[in-house]
Amino acid sequence: MPQPSKDQSAPASQIDWDMLIQNAIFGLALSLIVLTRRDPGYRLVRVGTLLTFFGVMLLMGSFFMTPDPIIVAAIVFFRGCYVRYVNWRAFCRGSHFHTRYIGTSFFDGRFTPAFLRTNRRAARYLEPLIWIVTGWFMIPLFPVSGGWLTTAGVALRLFEQSVFNVELNRHLDMMDNHASIEIQSRLSDACFDARKGKSKSASSASGIATGLGDDIAANIKNQHAARIPPKLPK
Repeated sequence: MPQPSKDQSAPASQIDWDMLIQNAIFGLALSLIVLTRRDPGYRLVRVGTLLTFFGVMLLMGSFFMTPDPIIVAAIVFFRGCYVRYVNWRAFCRGSHFHTRYIGTSFFDGRFTPAFLRTNRRAARYLEPLIWIVTGWFMIPLFPVSGGWLTTAGVALRLFEQSVFNVELNRHLDMMDNHASIEIQSRLSDACFDARKGKSKSASSASGIATGLGDDIAANIKNQHAARIPPKLPK
């Protein structure tokens, strides 16, 4: 009797912790992206994620009996809806933009040092660090909001790095594909040249004239001379 596989024997109600953690990181990072960044993409700003964040912050504010988490959640939600509205209007006007763009950091400006603007270092390192430190100092006054800002800064750092790794691997895959195409092209050219050389050698060995100039003319002249009888001496 065949034994059930490991996947079949797993309970259907098992929680996918990896997916749950990824969604939590994305939701926390998105709450900062819509507040602090320019031009995030339309499909990046998900209404369902904003509603989930609003509900969690509402529960936290009710549990700790403080209004600041509810105010933060309301600002994040309405700001996210506004970003989606602006992106949708731009899409209807025919503008072209990446709908999953994670936004341009306010710390990535013309006054930012060049090494921080390269490879999104300002968005990957500087901005999350600023929010983490700011939230840490806010905790004594606003425990829930300060804890959210600190946690969201960590989530933004993780999210930025994951997106950077995906893009880096995509560019490396493209480079590998170009290298493979170049190698295949060189191999094809080498095989073609080898076959062409063998064809020329076979034609020369058979004694057949392959040129279109003097060799053909010489053969015709020799054949014509062989057909004319020699003249008898007088």
